[in-house]
Amino acid sequence: MEQIGVTDAAERKGCSAQAVRDAIKKGLLDAMMIGGTYIIMTTRKFENWNPSPNMQKGGRARWSTPKAKKSRKSA
Repeated sequence: MEQIGVTDAAERKGCSAQAVRDAIKKGLLDAMMIGGTYIIMTTRKFENWNPSPNMQKGGRARWSTPKAKKSRKSA
């Protein structure tokens, strides 16, 4: 059993760090808090957990940067 941080867990699962924190709060992942930081145990629970692709897609859409509009030249 390995112990990893939230960002490492998010990278391994291809999701956001917030999705990992939400899974910890729901009890879907085994973790302990040390000094205000979650440490996740890579147990079978972690290996079997998959973040919701729909939630990840929606989060990326909400936080993506809008494209710049082309400006018109005034006559």
